[in-house]
Amino acid sequence: VRKNIRYERACVLYNVAALQSYLAATEDLSTKDGRSNAMKLFGAAATTFRHLRTDLMDGPSKDTDPSADLSAPCLSMCEYINLAQGQMCAYEAATNRPTQLHGLLAKIAAAAADLYNTVLEYSQDPIIKGRLTNTSKAFGSHLKTVSILFRARAEWHQSRVCHADHAYPMELARLRFADTCCDEALKYQAETVTLSSSTGAIRTTGGGVALAREIQHLKNIVSARKVEAEKENKEIYLETIPDVKDLEKVVPASMMAPEKLPPLVEGLDPNSLQRPIFGSIPKI
Repeated sequence: VRKNIRYERACVLYNVAALQSYLAATEDLSTKDGRSNAMKLFGAAATTFRHLRTDLMDGPSKDTDPSADLSAPCLSMCEYINLAQGQMCAYEAATNRPTQLHGLLAKIAAAAADLYNTVLEYSQDPIIKGRLTNTSKAFGSHLKTVSILFRARAEWHQSRVCHADHAYPMELARLRFADTCCDEALKYQAETVTLSSSTGAIRTTGGGVALAREIQHLKNIVSARKVEAEKENKEIYLETIPDVKDLEKVVPASMMAPEKLPPLVEGLDPNSLQRPIFGSIPKI
């Protein structure tokens, strides 16, 4: 039991952020408005979690022993999962344009891969693993799957850029990398299903079937083009294919950067409250 008004305020804000995230997840991503609303709501949730972490739970009078859900690693994980989900919405929006802008899609997908990987790192923090051992394992495996999937997508789109630029050896190298990423993503997805079914730690949509289908669909596309590219190089170009480690990294383009996020809802900022009772609460 904690008799602390700042702690109560933090709990309320946590629930607000969770609700914003939930509302985002209920949007219909098959529609333009749904994707736009989801991005805004995920951004609002991330902003709220960041405010909670930096303005309420940190500072000279911070709680030295917060509950696990209000610890810095957990709040950071919550913030970044919303950023990652928002970036995923941006990718979905870009793929639904009349013309596929592969260069842009590669950058958006690369940023999504990085964001999901950041969530993965926070999910494996000792504080979270100590309290939620089974959940951190299963969720970590799921995050690894999604991060690698977006890495594969980034490489696939960049391979199309290389093809358009007649950089055929680079195209084939990226196709090989994307194909390897798909295999790795399928492996981690199978591991997620096993961990989830054995422990019941997390629930994934359709038992993870939809995600596995997405990965397999991408692999089929990548593999088909890779076979063609290898044949073309063997019969026509006769080029040396660069190693994966020699490829230039796809520069990420985050649609969820701090300057692009909606500001904290005014009513959630204690400074906006004019009732005298709040005037004596020290700012953290």
